[in-house]
Amino acid sequence: MKNWGNNASKGSMLWRIVFGIVLIIFALISISRFNVDAALFYLIISVFIFIPGRVFKINNKWIKVGIVAVAILGVGLYNQFMTSPSQIVEEYNLGQEFLLPNDPNFALTITRAVKEPTIIVNGQEYSTEGSFLLVYLNTRFAGDVSAIMVNNTVPEAVPFSMSFTLKDSDNNEYTVLDVDTEEMPQTQALEKGESFYPYNIPKNATGLKLIFTAVDINKFVVVDLES
Repeated sequence: MKNWGNNASKGSMLWRIVFGIVLIIFALISISRFNVDAALFYLIISVFIFIPGRVFKINNKWIKVGIVAVAILGVGLYNQFMTSPSQIVEEYNLGQEFLLPNDPNFALTITRAVKEPTIIVNGQEYSTEGSFLLVYLNTRFAGDVSAIMVNNTVPEAVPFSMSFTLKDSDNNEYTVLDVDTEEMPQTQALEKGESFYPYNIPKNATGLKLIFTAVDINKFVVVDLES
């Protein structure tokens, strides 16, 4: 005589394992897309599958199946409507003009990136074990000029903000030196609309890129400083 009870139990466990593996795969895919919330939900559901229904006082297996199905559907809807838009990346080289991702009314051009062994600030010379990198950029207003006119006159300077960082090929991040660039001799030679930012970088740093960001729309502008 066959023991149908044991066969049913084995079949149920097999399906639990299959669904558990599928949900873990979904969790790994979510992590690869930087969607940690969805990955966590999938892992919770996969654990729930292996917990006996009697622990939650669920005697009907179809109720538990329904709960799992609704949970998976809920995570899918969350991914569809609650996750951030896909990442937008624009790439440029030195000398190429681009619009600021956080404010398209302004256009920037990274004109050059110059390495210096020393810099002079307010008459005092500073040296480093690495190199000083001076990143020069030119800015112009690219929006509707009539919107910024004062007494029918275009102002010489229009305030704006930008978020950017310098990174190398090893993903090391560098911040702008905290020095008064107005007291550096390079400032005297700047053209109209031009400015520069000084950095202190290792001598062996390669693959330097300046990255401008607009977090709210998940947009990035990457400028290759070695092109």
